[in-house]
Amino acid sequence: MLVLYFLVDERDFLLDTNLVPVMGYKLVTLSALEGRPLVYELVAANSEFDRWLNRIRERLEGRFNEVQNTGRNLERLLAKTVLGLPTGVIAKITGHLVKFILRKCYRTDVQTFTRTA
Repeated sequence: MLVLYFLVDERDFLLDTNLVPVMGYKLVTLSALEGRPLVYELVAANSEFDRWLNRIRERLEGRFNEVQNTGRNLERLLAKTVLGLPTGVIAKITGHLVKFILRKCYRTDVQTFTRTA
C-alpha cells in the first residue's frame, strides 16, 4: 500500500493504492483528507502508473537513507542550541549537494579527487 499526500488549490488530498483480492489489480483512490473518496479506479497491478510510483518511492527512500547513514548521522547531531540543529542539517545536505555536483558536473571522484573518464 502506498499513500501520497499532496495539496492542490489549498485543499488536501490523499492518493492511495490498495491490492484487490482479484489477482492482478489495484484499487487507486483519490480522497479528501477526511477520508471521503472522490475518484477511484481499478488498474492493473503492473501498470505504468504503479512503476512510476515505485520509482519515486525508491528515489526518496534512497536519498533519505544516504543522508541518514553516511557521515555524521542526523540523529546524532549534537546541537547545543536550537539553531544548532538546523545548521547541522543544512551543512550535511550541502555536503551531499557538493558531492553530487563534483560527481555529475565535473566527473570527479569525491574520495580521491581524481577525474574520471
